[in-house]
Amino acid sequence: MILYQEKSTIGSWSLMMTKVLEHYGLDSASVFDHFGLVIHQLRKNNVRLGNQRINSTWQHALTLTQDRYISIQFSKMAKPFSFNILGLCMEVTPHAHEALEVFERHAKYFNEGLQVNIAHTQTDLILSIDGSASSIVGEQLNVEAVLGTIKTILMSSHRTLKLRQVNFQHSITESPRPFEVFFGCPVQFSAKVTSLIFDKESSLIPSMLSNQNLALHLEGMIKKHLHTSRNNRISDKISSFITRNNAYKLDQEKLASHFYLGKRSLQRRLQQEGVSYKSLLDNCRRKKAIILLYNHRTSLSEAADILGFGNPSNFSRAFKRWYGATPGQYQKECLQFQPVDPP
Repeated sequence: MILYQEKSTIGSWSLMMTKVLEHYGLDSASVFDHFGLVIHQLRKNNVRLGNQRINSTWQHALTLTQDRYISIQFSKMAKPFSFNILGLCMEVTPHAHEALEVFERHAKYFNEGLQVNIAHTQTDLILSIDGSASSIVGEQLNVEAVLGTIKTILMSSHRTLKLRQVNFQHSITESPRPFEVFFGCPVQFSAKVTSLIFDKESSLIPSMLSNQNLALHLEGMIKKHLHTSRNNRISDKISSFITRNNAYKLDQEKLASHFYLGKRSLQRRLQQEGVSYKSLLDNCRRKKAIILLYNHRTSLSEAADILGFGNPSNFSRAFKRWYGATPGQYQKECLQFQPVDPP
């Protein structure tokens, strides 16, 4: 599926990463500066970062620390606010079962790319994350930290909860023993699905930190944020404007003026949503390219001109970067591709 923009994660997740880097004696400010990130901006409400940047930060942290178990250290240090309001809500739910259901309902508030499901058996409560079988180490570390943080939050507020099994779809060459020590149960890699398997009966034991009124209030805040963000994301509005008007040649300053913004204001708002104008335009061009070339409706030179590339060779290089094939190769084998409907 081709998306207009990259999925993003709430900024508090990256703030937790700064604490972990400092634990290793690293200067988190310089590490984040490597990716064009300013730590104090992450402290603002509802700031989000693109998932690609999050994964790159994990990869860079691994290079600096040389510790493949850095995700475990992250999980040990994690606080409820690592998931922002969502983590706080999980902490005060009546029992762990409800905390996991809250996470399932609102996982996209934390990370828009998460696909979370809950299943039940007679004895087990299973929380699974779909589509997490990545070969990219940064993504692997991130999903390990997500499951580890869920465990840390739940065990701190629902202490009678029993974790039976942890599964990860990706593989590792290192020993799984440190993961088993941290999770306190068997941990399997190269599994069919990434999941946490809890004892169902223990997940229903009331929590001493339960505060139903506060939990409902926090969940209401999450719902309000999700509703507001869906309607007010400047990145969505820009993507729609570009594709609707074929504005692929429009420079950033002129585009900003269409939304009564200055160039710097536009850059700031996009940064708050975890996306850059360059990546946004690239994604718009990527989707439009398929629409133009499908069924040979547009020539290579015409497509290059519409999309704002200087010449067909520049367009061909971009197309190969997107899809691993040249426009000509794509058109020859277009029956292997699904058509993409225009927006």
